[in-house]
Amino acid sequence: LPALAAQRLQAWHAQALRDAKRFDTLSDEARHRLRKRLKRLRYTIEFTAGLFQRRAVERYLDALREAQEHLGEFNDVCAAMAAYRPLVAQQPQAWFA
Repeated sequence: LPALAAQRLQAWHAQALRDAKRFDTLSDEARHRLRKRLKRLRYTIEFTAGLFQRRAVERYLDALREAQEHLGEFNDVCAAMAAYRPLVAQQPQAWFA
């Protein structure tokens, strides 16, 4: 089981890394998909943590949580921009939202 879990987690990690390396060229939807992939990776690691070295798992989870938090903030900004941008023509104060 540890080998199978490690293989799957490594594949998901590699996929997330590929997306992260080209983050600036991704669409908002693809960036959100990356965030969901990190969430899936994090939850799976939390579920299988007992199969791996505790210290390594903790460090990795800390990094995933931080990345997920930043991507969440970025997603919030993108959603706000999409919601307010159409309002600017009729309500200029929307620029300040």
